[in-house]
Amino acid sequence: MEWYWKQYLQDPAQGKDPLVSVLHANDLTKLPPALMVTAEFDVLRDQGKAYADKLKAAGVSVQYKCYPGQIHSFMGFAVTQYSTDVGFQALAEVGQQVQEHYSTKQLDWKDKK
Repeated sequence: MEWYWKQYLQDPAQGKDPLVSVLHANDLTKLPPALMVTAEFDVLRDQGKAYADKLKAAGVSVQYKCYPGQIHSFMGFAVTQYSTDVGFQALAEVGQQVQEHYSTKQLDWKDKK
C-alpha cells in the first residue's frame, strides 16, 4: 500500500488530511447511511471496518459485512471469467440494499419519462 500512497500523495503528511483519508475526519455525524463491504483477505479490510465503526460511533446508520475467504475486488470479478458465487451474492446483496434504502419508487422500465 505504501507504493500507492506515494503515487497519490505529494507528501506523506497529506495522509492525515480527512480529504485523503476520511478516518482522520473529526466529525462524521452529517454523513448519510452507509453500507460497508470488505473482504477477509483484503489489505484494506481493517480500514473499512474502522470506518464503519467510526460512522456507527458518530450515530450514522451503517451496515458492515466482511465476506470470508475473499480478496480485494472479489465483487468486480463477478462480471469476469474469474467470477465466484460469493461475488455474485455480494453484488446482489448490495443492489438489494441500495434499492431498499435509496429508491423512492419501483421503476417501470416501460416508462419513457
